[in-house]
Amino acid sequence: MGCGINRMGLCMSEERPLHNRVRAHRLVRGWSQDELAVRAGVSRAGISAIEQGRIVPSAATAPALVVVGVMMLSAFRDIKWDDLADAFPAFFAGIFMALSYSISYGIGLGFIVYCLVKIVKGKAKEIHPLLWVSSALFVLNFVLLAYLK
Repeated sequence: MGCGINRMGLCMSEERPLHNRVRAHRLVRGWSQDELAVRAGVSRAGISAIEQGRIVPSAATAPALVVVGVMMLSAFRDIKWDDLADAFPAFFAGIFMALSYSISYGIGLGFIVYCLVKIVKGKAKEIHPLLWVSSALFVLNFVLLAYLK
């Protein structure tokens, strides 16, 4: 893939890592990290971390998260909403993902609710042992998070 040169003489190829492109643009303009931080409205530590490749700006990750969200929502049409044993855990998992900003916490709550629904329906033997272990670990995680805060 070729390198498109912009008006400042910089290679705009997407093959170069983002942190290299940020640093190159800053140096061509003659800006210090402090000046770029002020212009970008972020901390100097944030600029430093981006240039070192330790973090990726949220503006770069946001489009990928939107695509993941759309793919996750498309799976909701496959849920048997008339069967509460499936619908209840799926509903709570989706809601908790959105409210906690954490996919893993949403999945964890979905596991827990699924186990609770099966227990209430008297079908606890249908639950796979790995799901029991995962649910117990998520319960422990949630309790420890609540206790440590």
